[in-house]
Amino acid sequence: MSTRLTINDLRKAAAMLGCDFNVLRAVDIVESAGAGFDKQDRVKILFEPVTFNRMTKGVFIKIEFAKYLAIDLFKNPLNRESYRLDQNEQLRKVANLAQWAKIATEKDPFIVAAYPNPIHALAMADAIRKMAPSVEPIGHQSTSWGRYQIMGFNFRFAGYRILADFVTAMRRSEADHLAAFCNFVVGRGLSRHLATKNFDAFFKGYNGPAYKQMGYDTKFRAALASLEKAP
Repeated sequence: MSTRLTINDLRKAAAMLGCDFNVLRAVDIVESAGAGFDKQDRVKILFEPVTFNRMTKGVFIKIEFAKYLAIDLFKNPLNRESYRLDQNEQLRKVANLAQWAKIATEKDPFIVAAYPNPIHALAMADAIRKMAPSVEPIGHQSTSWGRYQIMGFNFRFAGYRILADFVTAMRRSEADHLAAFCNFVVGRGLSRHLATKNFDAFFKGYNGPAYKQMGYDTKFRAALASLEKAP
């Protein structure tokens, strides 16, 4: 059973970061509705196809096999359709994609359908095979993890030397989620924005430049206002 955070844990983290308690609680609510694990005790994750496509250099974008696995490698970061799918199943399918990539050839029907020109098919099959060993770890890096939805490619900022240790910790407990969040916020120089309530600067650094389009700031301000009104 995964370990869950307490209010006292959040108070200690807010004090360490030098921010108001309700500010941290509002971030907590927005990122994962205040829980790092689902009802099946699986860590909450979101697989980001756009990031995966970029990190795999686009080699799978035209391959029907990816669509067959329901891995939609769309290019638009605001397209959130895949979020409705089972995210843990998405990562399992990424592992399947990695296994297929190891034995891909220019004669594979998925590659032939995407690249009818034999020369192009040969070149793409070669590129896919070379990418194969990296596909599963790239899938982990292209996923946001836990109660604070930290992207896997930020594992070093979260306090881990290797990706596998980060993934293990994210699957272990919410205490690990909170520690990774604090490490990330401090490491990226974002704690000062929480302390001074410069929320736009915080969300730009934490969620990226499209944070407004994705509604993070609006949800956060609504959550914070509700917390501050509570007795």
